[in-house]
Order: sequence, then structure tokens, then C-alpha cells
Amino acid sequence: LNSYSAALSGAPDAQVAIGDIQLPGTPPVESDTVPLTVTLHNPGPVDTGGLTAAFFATPPGGEEWYIGSTFVSNIPRNDSAQTTLDWNTLGFSGEVPIRVQIDPYDRVDESSESNNQAAATLSILTRPDIRVSALDQPEADLVATQTGGIQLVLHNARATPAPGQAVALS
Repeated sequence: LNSYSAALSGAPDAQVAIGDIQLPGTPPVESDTVPLTVTLHNPGPVDTGGLTAAFFATPPGGEEWYIGSTFVSNIPRNDSAQTTLDWNTLGFSGEVPIRVQIDPYDRVDESSESNNQAAATLSILTRPDIRVSALDQPEADLVATQTGGIQLVLHNARATPAPGQAVALS
């Protein structure tokens, strides 16, 4: 036997499932940047080569938005790979479905295309909304060179805690 060669046959099978999406352990506040990490699998007999993982989010009552993508250079055969998108949540609050779709443009010839997306829900808190609910003016008129005390009563119009907020009067 002088000129023998062997090659793996079959196709890769890039896949993702709901349990593969790792969301932050505590709810972020709107406008926080959060890591969205996903584990991609390839139980197929050959490597996938490079592919894209596209991320989407849907605000309550709204349409799905594309929020970014990452490039995965390869998912080895019978193995997995992780990728992370750092997402700024500005404009999103409440229960937000996050969807990940791998190989969205079908660049990888796979044995199955039906297992290329998964979704999970991320709870995002609204930003604090500090409002002045009462303002007690001093009994005497103050001039620019005098100091005096003014009592402000503040309240947060949203459910997100607002510790250490600074207030400026002008």
C-alpha cells in the first residue's frame, strides 16, 4: 500500500439550545452593558470552520432588534465553543427575549439547519427616575451672598433602587 489517504466524511452540525445561553445572574439596569455568552456545539464528524452568531432582543410590545454578532473561528468536531457579546441594554426594560441564531446566512453546509437558534428571557430593570415631590422655600428671601437651607423631598418614580443620587439646583 503506497499511496493511501483518508478523510473524514459527513457534515458538521452547529447547534445551540436554550440552556446554552448564559445571562447575567442579577438583573441589569437599563443602559448597563451585559455579557451574553452562548455555548455552541458541533456533534458532527467534521469541524464547522468559521461562522457567525447573531444576537437579537425584543423589547416588550416591540419588534425584534438586531443587537450584534460575534465571529466564531471554528467549532471542532464532537466539541463546543463559547462566544460572548457585550450588549448595552439602553432602550430595553422589562422581560426581554434574547434570541441567538448561529450561521444566520447558511455559510456552513450542515447536516441540520433546524437547531441553529435558541432564546432565553432577560429581566432588565428600569433606570431610577428621581423627582422632586416637595420643595420648602426659606421664610426670608435670600440674596446671592447669603446661605440658607432648602428642604427637598425626593421620590423615585420607578422600582429600581437609587442609592447615592446627587441633586443639583440651578
